[in-house]
Amino acid sequence: MSTPELLTLPDEPTVLADRRRAAQALYETLPVPTRPRTPLKARRLEAIPYRESAAPSPDEVPAALRSAPESAGHVVLSNGHVVSCVLDEAARRAGVKLLSLAAAAQHDAALVSQHLGSLVATDTDRYTAANAAFWRDGVLLVVPRGVALAEAVTIVHWVGAAAAGIFPRTLIVAEDDASVAVVETYLGDPADSHRVLVSATTEVVAGPGSQVSVSALQQLPPGAEAFLRRRGRARHDARIDWATAEFGAALSVAGHHTELAESGASTTSHTVTFGSAAQHFDYDAEVVHIGPHTTSDMRARGVMSGRSRSIFTGLSEIRQGARRTDARQKEETLMLSPDARADAIPSLLIDDNDVFAAHAASAGPVDELALYYLASRGIPRPDAIDLLVRGFLGPVVERIALPAVQDRIWQAIEAKLQEERGRGTL
Repeated sequence: MSTPELLTLPDEPTVLADRRRAAQALYETLPVPTRPRTPLKARRLEAIPYRESAAPSPDEVPAALRSAPESAGHVVLSNGHVVSCVLDEAARRAGVKLLSLAAAAQHDAALVSQHLGSLVATDTDRYTAANAAFWRDGVLLVVPRGVALAEAVTIVHWVGAAAAGIFPRTLIVAEDDASVAVVETYLGDPADSHRVLVSATTEVVAGPGSQVSVSALQQLPPGAEAFLRRRGRARHDARIDWATAEFGAALSVAGHHTELAESGASTTSHTVTFGSAAQHFDYDAEVVHIGPHTTSDMRARGVMSGRSRSIFTGLSEIRQGARRTDARQKEETLMLSPDARADAIPSLLIDDNDVFAAHAASAGPVDELALYYLASRGIPRPDAIDLLVRGFLGPVVERIALPAVQDRIWQAIEAKLQEERGRGTL
């Protein structure tokens, strides 16, 4: 990706402009990240031309995505620009803030400066530096103390044909005893195969006693090369739940990292992946237990077909002082093709006594004995594989709290199965 001129926003506070300059300096010096099982240099990401496009029209986003009637708020971004932002009147009266991040930087500079970039370090890698330097817009959501939103806030990131480099940011702040669910989707035309770089960050600041649920569904177009970073910090008795699904893009380097900073904090995560053709997914899920009496439960299941590849790296870290912690993780992958490959890498780092920690991982092909049994009952092989895939992914999908998110994931799974049937690979 060629280096653009430094981006500046109108009336941007000096502190944020200074951070941009520092981030661009990092971007220009940091090398392409080295990931042991993902050869990023071979993908020639620097060849994707960066160009700044004019703010797109909302009409460029499919009409079905422009509204969400059963939501507390709905934001639509097209190629990294906010084109629509609607907040329910009841939520507005309760003091909820939902607005364009660029606008928030002007009107609530102190809040944005305090939290933006507080969890995702600019120097994490070249692409987080690019996001910090070149973001043009994003979403700020603030839920005040004691406010519980009954409906989810939905955020749609649309990647259109004119895109080259997209760098959106999402900042979620839940004050003490607040409760909110956020559904964030990354979408594009499945027939659009032009190369585009997407580097996005989502930060979740969960105050004492708050509950934040973040669901993220990635169905980017087949030419996308995506880097999706999600970070959360949970304070005393706070809870952060993640539900993530990876289905699109040629390359997706994604993950979520949760810091359980104070006593009683907890987190769960449920991750579903389905790769086909030559897709490559590299996913990191990390939990750092700092406070005592903290709990985490990490579950992931994936299906790989064609020549697709998945790497799932799970890390549960228990630091000294995190007594009576409970940390669990389990990752499983089903391979539908002999050319598919999956690596599950669970890890535990334990630096205190009086804790419980466990991990498990497995990867393997479809059970031919089960297929034979189903065939003996008159079920054709493609339909039998469908049943096995649904049965395999079901235990994770059904743990996701929001029924609407479950439905969307099942729809994405069905689309993948139809895609494979069309290729004749099932």
